[in-house]
Amino acid sequence: MAELRLVGLAKRFPDGTEALAPLDLEVPDGGFCVLLGPSGCGKTTLLRLVAGLETPTAGEVWIGGRRVDSLPPQARDVAMVFQDYALYPHMRVHDNLAFPLRMRGVPRAERERRVREVARLLGIEPLLGRLPRELSGGQRQRVAMGRALVREPAVFLMDEPLSNLDARLRVEVRAEIAALHRRTGGTFLYVTHDQVEAMTLGERVAVLERGRLQQLADPDTLYARPATVFVAGFVGSPGMNLVPARVRAGAAGPEAEAAGAPVRVPEGQRAVLAAHAGAALTLGVRPEALRAGQPPAEAAWCPRGRCEAVERLGHEQVVWVRTGADVRLAARLPARERIGAGAPLVLWAPASALYWFGPDGRLLAPAADAAGAPR
Repeated sequence: MAELRLVGLAKRFPDGTEALAPLDLEVPDGGFCVLLGPSGCGKTTLLRLVAGLETPTAGEVWIGGRRVDSLPPQARDVAMVFQDYALYPHMRVHDNLAFPLRMRGVPRAERERRVREVARLLGIEPLLGRLPRELSGGQRQRVAMGRALVREPAVFLMDEPLSNLDARLRVEVRAEIAALHRRTGGTFLYVTHDQVEAMTLGERVAVLERGRLQQLADPDTLYARPATVFVAGFVGSPGMNLVPARVRAGAAGPEAEAAGAPVRVPEGQRAVLAAHAGAALTLGVRPEALRAGQPPAEAAWCPRGRCEAVERLGHEQVVWVRTGADVRLAARLPARERIGAGAPLVLWAPASALYWFGPDGRLLAPAADAAGAPR
């Protein structure tokens, strides 16, 4: 395996569309990095640039200390797993696994050894004699991963490999991919739009929006200290509540208001907000930090509204509330608090749960609850 390093990598298409702004990214030898973002954000383009299926407008691709951006795909020592499996329908599983080795001229005995070893690793030995049409979706995805593994590449590239699977299979195969990474010690670059996949699989996660890298961090840091409003809203289920806020200078310090309710600014955030008095800021609160009912003394923000909808999830519920200021909020509440659509609600959040983002959308002040999180 090998380290993957991208230096100033960028892609602009002939029509002027900037698919990927210049970015730097390093995945250490044996590391697992996830590219996360919505459709059209540039994550698959980045993967194709590493694979050699697209030519960069600028920048460099290094694999194992060797610059490869001028080399064809077959000379880069990478293996790619696609969303649609890309198995040869007329070949049995054994031959699908052996095909890349046969094309590289690997001797028959060595081919057989590697195929059997990978089939054993993935638990697909009983399937070696079957055709792809005789397999389930999860089994086909294991074969697709096996065809990449059998090559023993320097870097594994995975382009949304679980998106065609149902919810239960996604959970199972996700666990298998994590176990596979631990067993092989391979270097993985993995693309997904699913933040649950990203947070459970990635050692580091690169969040992209409109071709630009928003943040690169471990999952805990992404959640606790999102660098921008985009990351805050994209990471989490539901994402962070982001509310336009007004901040003004007061006699006793900065005074704030959001969703028609005053905000008691925490002591540790006063200096930052005082420096931005008069600016258009954004207040952020995670849905799980909101509570419903009579606000206690520690409440710092108490928006009022009516319940629009309730998503019951067994042990908890997500309650969607429309405030009098026409702001929609999500609150994760215990299932025992029975709330019906149309019911009036008072929500509240403690001072320790408040985030503040600047006019440029970047984080000004994290919540006190996140102060100890990795940076």
